[in-house]
Amino acid sequence: MEKIFRHRLILKKREEAISMSYHDSLKYLKQEFLKKLPLARLGKRHKFSFGPALPFGYLSDAEYVDIYLSKRMDMEECKKNSFLKDGYFEILSIKTIPIFFPSIDSSIDVIEYEILFEDILPYIDTINKEMKNDFLIFKEDETEIKLNMKEFLFKYEIDNKRGILKLLINYRL
Repeated sequence: MEKIFRHRLILKKREEAISMSYHDSLKYLKQEFLKKLPLARLGKRHKFSFGPALPFGYLSDAEYVDIYLSKRMDMEECKKNSFLKDGYFEILSIKTIPIFFPSIDSSIDVIEYEILFEDILPYIDTINKEMKNDFLIFKEDETEIKLNMKEFLFKYEIDNKRGILKLLINYRL
């Protein structure tokens, strides 16, 4: 019986990958894993687990992927094997985790977004006012959509110095 080691990777989505959709990112990563890593088989297939989708056009330092390998790997070995050297993604960390540990998808309840403003100061009052509302209302033509803010927004923070609005959003909607 083949040994199986489950690894959790944290990847950085780099500028070169900003135009990749979530689906294209998954397809690319799976192809790279199949070409360059000693993947273990679970049944007839290789198994991967990816974190929540990142909106199109955004960069990230926290793209989570679980992979199952036939041998234990560490950061040094990943770097030595030139894994993901094309510039789209960069491995920030790799950890061995228990085989039956909950999947990424089932263990993530909150997503953190940071929205960068060139100058956030003119928007601070509006942001604070809107974030206190019970509902976020979208209007398109004659259609009005109301989202209950209490259901999906856990917390928000404004960093005046860096010009960043940070949102903590419930992933389980």
